[in-house]
Amino acid sequence: MILEELQKAKKMGIKVIDIEDDNFTKNKIYARTLMKMVYNKYGNYFDFYAMNGLSANDLDDELLELMKMIGFKMVNLSIATTSETSLKDMNRYTSLNKFKNIVEKSASLNMKIVGYFIAGLPDENIKDILFTMKFLTELPLILGISPFYYIPDLKMKIPNIPGNVKDARLTRFFPADKLLNELDLITLFRITRIINYIKKTMSKKNIQELKFNELLKKFSDDIIIEKFLNDRIIIGIDKKDKIFDHSVSGNVIIKFFEIFENSKIAKG
Repeated sequence: MILEELQKAKKMGIKVIDIEDDNFTKNKIYARTLMKMVYNKYGNYFDFYAMNGLSANDLDDELLELMKMIGFKMVNLSIATTSETSLKDMNRYTSLNKFKNIVEKSASLNMKIVGYFIAGLPDENIKDILFTMKFLTELPLILGISPFYYIPDLKMKIPNIPGNVKDARLTRFFPADKLLNELDLITLFRITRIINYIKKTMSKKNIQELKFNELLKKFSDDIIIEKFLNDRIIIGIDKKDKIFDHSVSGNVIIKFFEIFENSKIAKG
């Protein structure tokens, strides 16, 4: 059935296929068999993605090599958080060592990697989230940040459930409890974009890794990086090249520099 659907897609001129099932590699035997069949029939004609994210726990070297072989351009991985308490509350298990190994293997195959995490999980404070961000920043990937959002029948204890359905939207940044406010969450998003900007800049200059405290010396001529590292300001540049300051949470900025001071950053 899948091979027939791919044949229809090919006849229609479709070359990009996105697999939204995050359990795609749960059954490893099936996944291996399927990808070998796809390769035997179509080679690497298609560009495959799994934008909804896959679990590092369900991947291994052979699966990644097969994914590369049939045309996967990117590996989207979901870690959610590095907090053991939060993972237990969500009934999730993520091995940080396994996640790191999968990222490094994917990078060795020249596949882009996005590591997704959640900002604003109930009972997580700013430092908890920043430790997750630090873990991801030190790996050769791009950070994908998502706000915590509310779904029906969620089993986690949520102290601050929105009374209005509009406040449950992804774009609302509605805090799950009193540990963070809306500006804290927005600032975490803006810092994530800065980190990804630095990673992209490193990739362009073919710099594999830098210590965080070496960034300013290396990119002193980049106004976005310089303003952030020197003045701790996150700037924006509009269509007319006019520079403006983004609103940020001073508390988040202070804690970010405390945690990242002695860290490293890998290219994305």
